[in-house]
Amino acid sequence: IRNLSTRLKEISFITEVSKPKIYFSNQGAQINLVVKKRKASTANGIIGLTQDENTGELLVTGDAKINLINAFNKGESLKLQWRKLQNNSQEVYSTINTPYIFNTPFGIAANINLFRSDTTFAQQSISGSVLYGLSRGNFFNLSFYYDASQIITTTNYLDAITLPPFADVTTRGIGIGLKTNKLNYKFNPRSGYAITFNLKAGNKKIIKNPVFNESAYEGLTLNNNSYSVLFDGSWYIPIMKRSTIKLSNSTGTLINNNLFYNELFRIGGFQLMRGIDESSIFASTYSIQTLEYRILLEENSYFYLFTDLGFWEQNLNTGYLNDIPFSFGSGISFETKPGIFSINYALGQQFNNPIQLNAAKVHFGFVSLF
Repeated sequence: IRNLSTRLKEISFITEVSKPKIYFSNQGAQINLVVKKRKASTANGIIGLTQDENTGELLVTGDAKINLINAFNKGESLKLQWRKLQNNSQEVYSTINTPYIFNTPFGIAANINLFRSDTTFAQQSISGSVLYGLSRGNFFNLSFYYDASQIITTTNYLDAITLPPFADVTTRGIGIGLKTNKLNYKFNPRSGYAITFNLKAGNKKIIKNPVFNESAYEGLTLNNNSYSVLFDGSWYIPIMKRSTIKLSNSTGTLINNNLFYNELFRIGGFQLMRGIDESSIFASTYSIQTLEYRILLEENSYFYLFTDLGFWEQNLNTGYLNDIPFSFGSGISFETKPGIFSINYALGQQFNNPIQLNAAKVHFGFVSLF
């Protein structure tokens, strides 16, 4: 009962009008909650500006997202996201999540992800999940997934006797995951932690492409097991009255004997490793650490300084590569009547190259609540 007000803050689509009241009678006690609906659905966009290292031209990237929350009064969420990345690459992602089916702890979710890397390859990923709700909005999930990737342009590989870094592959499997959240306020936390963990295991098949010579597949196991692990964790340590330190880690690894370039994780950019080009790093294993100092200006407004330090490796049949990039910068997010504006400025370094001011990444964001 003492924690009711805190728990109600964790529900994005309602707000507390007054403190809970308890009424006692001969039959027992009754708790009355006085709440009302509030805007929780969002439409937001981010525009990124950077300079092409080869041509010096100004490059514009984009990220647009619509997230509908409780539109049908069932606590459901529907998300649609489109991203324009480097080298004419684009990505479309959609997910739907419906919790507490028939007033039980169980829910369902479905995800579709489409990615195209210029004229090199295309990826499709489809998954369906069964969710089991735990306390405080945490949940456990069991998922079934199908991933596929195909080479788009093969004119450069006619009758090739060795495979390029790309291949046509499909993977089917199952996954388990856990999401736990104990933040004092979901949208602009000052204390607490949030953790997401996912483990997937599947059967991977390498599909023979008729363009390549049959000998290119000699020595390859065309059918084997594939595993992946993903972890995201954030911790907030309150400092003084209106500031906090955010510590976070994002780690992922792929385990398979025959990995190809078009199967790898794509990292870099505003969401993961700021100061680096969007989704420009293809990694079989990565780990990104973030240290961020925030000054909380209002409930949904804050100024921050940050640094990101990462490690990644690319372990393919065709070779091995790794790097320890880092970035630093600052930004501000402030709430106005139309929505929440944000500006982020970041500088990054890769492969011990010097930091260049003309290669800085600037992101402008806007979130509209409705």
